[in-house]
Amino acid sequence: MITDMYIKEYSTINIPIPGVVPILKEISKRVPLVINPNGLPDAQYQKIKAIGLGDVFSSIVLSEELGIRKPDSGIFHHTASLLEVQPSDCLCVGDSYRNDIVEAKAAGMQACWFNREIGKSGISGVQPDFTITDFNKLREILGLS
Repeated sequence: MITDMYIKEYSTINIPIPGVVPILKEISKRVPLVINPNGLPDAQYQKIKAIGLGDVFSSIVLSEELGIRKPDSGIFHHTASLLEVQPSDCLCVGDSYRNDIVEAKAAGMQACWFNREIGKSGISGVQPDFTITDFNKLREILGLS
């Protein structure tokens, strides 16, 4: 019962980062996008749809469906194989330094840290290729501006 309530209400309490939906829609017309969140599949699919990103991703890789949960870098290797590219040809954009940035770098990907807290630092020895506080910067990073 609690799980059912969580799944039903989860998408209603997650508000997208301001401006992210139109930017990702624009980028998705030129670059394939994959999302790979941790979490219950029903809740994640509902959230993606509720915030208006249901048609943006060429693939949705849910850790629970794949059986590999971040921070395991295997999820990043799987994502690259879905896109039929080498990990070095991918850019992982994430807000969790440990789960996204560190493991994407371990998988051989480029990494862009969406750092909501200006001044917050990551883990010593692992540096993202890019750090942003505004998703508009992705256009420039991807050479789409």
